[in-house]
Amino acid sequence: MFTLYRWIIVVPLIVAGVLFGIAHRQDVSFTYSPFDEPVDIPLYTLGLGLFAFGLFMGILTTWVAMGSLRSEKRALKKTNKKIEKELNDSLAKIENLKLKEHEDTENKHDEPAQNLLRG
Repeated sequence: MFTLYRWIIVVPLIVAGVLFGIAHRQDVSFTYSPFDEPVDIPLYTLGLGLFAFGLFMGILTTWVAMGSLRSEKRALKKTNKKIEKELNDSLAKIENLKLKEHEDTENKHDEPAQNLLRG
């Protein structure tokens, strides 16, 4: 369902970007510093450049903001592995105790029969 909503939003944005590029081919003066001469570039280049800059900044800020979640995830994985190891060790001990108990029970049942054979 999320994919459907994403396509409902993304496809019109792509179409709008293509139409913007086709419709705005005239040059505009772009000044990035008050000390330099303005540069004449097509309007769609400026628009796509600003879009790319905004996209990059959004990705960067999201990555930085998620840093604490990534470190928490690593810590939880480490804790999970430790707990799984402890669980497996405990299960192995329980299995060994069950086997030992079973052997002891068999030996107790065999003792009267052995005493009769000796006697």
